[in-house]
Amino acid sequence: MWDELMVLAAVPGSMLRVGIADGRVETLAEDAGPFPDGIVIESSAVYWTTMGTPTLDPAKGTGEAAEDFSPCDGGVHAMNLDGTGRRDLVRPGTVTTGKQLVSDGDGSLYWSDREGRRVSRVRTDGSGLTDLVVNPPGDISQECVGVAVDPGRVRRPSRRGPAPGRPRPLRSQ
Repeated sequence: MWDELMVLAAVPGSMLRVGIADGRVETLAEDAGPFPDGIVIESSAVYWTTMGTPTLDPAKGTGEAAEDFSPCDGGVHAMNLDGTGRRDLVRPGTVTTGKQLVSDGDGSLYWSDREGRRVSRVRTDGSGLTDLVVNPPGDISQECVGVAVDPGRVRRPSRRGPAPGRPRPLRSQ
């Protein structure tokens, strides 16, 4: 089926190619941007989202609990599978916190923007940026994390549903 696996390392923000048969690891991009998160391969290119650079709030402790990703500095990026031709499809600062990324197999990419509380779409050439779901601010349960597409529909689970950490599947037309 596949010979390789593409892996994002949030820290230091790199992209790796791992050989499935032999475990060989090759760095495809040393700087994939701040906190890369979602990744998908479409045709001869790899696409990924970045969450941006968090601010740290020491009053909330250490580690992930202290990281605030609400500054709007995430994006959607692309490059050829050989590591050349890197480009921004959606420039940093247009997305708040880019999370899971999927392709519809027909030239459109969909991603969730957690702190931006939205699900968006763009063509693989960078055109047609569209917000499909925009939730009001102020309610953490409205944050979007995952996304899946099927013909004619976009599905988005919210990581922060009735119980923290439990996805709540929602559907959008």
